[in-house]
Amino acid sequence: ELYPPQAKALPHVLNGKNMVLSIPTASGKSLVAYIAIVHRLINEPGKALYVVPLKALAREKYEELKLFEKLGLKVGISTGDLDDSDPRLSRYDIIVCTSEKADSLLRHGVTWVDKVRVLVIDEVHLINDP
Repeated sequence: ELYPPQAKALPHVLNGKNMVLSIPTASGKSLVAYIAIVHRLINEPGKALYVVPLKALAREKYEELKLFEKLGLKVGISTGDLDDSDPRLSRYDIIVCTSEKADSLLRHGVTWVDKVRVLVIDEVHLINDP
């Protein structure tokens, strides 16, 4: 059973609407994001970029999103400290990365950026936190 904020958000997500979901911790934001990713990529092939502020959180989300490989979606992670375009990421449907890595990828003009159909920025309030 969905929590009320999830139930309210899902129709918008399923209709492809942009959304900022600000609800309390443990209220199900990740589930809404995961449904948005899977729904969009199943119906419109492309990529999802899942951006988080911390390497540990990237690893956690990567492990959770790998469950969707059963649906044929390939999941990759990039938290590297190297400032590069990481060409291996082009083979993945869902890419989990830190905000610093996302910045690096975009500045280096990755060829697959125009294929991103879903952008999730998790824990946005922590981005650029020292």
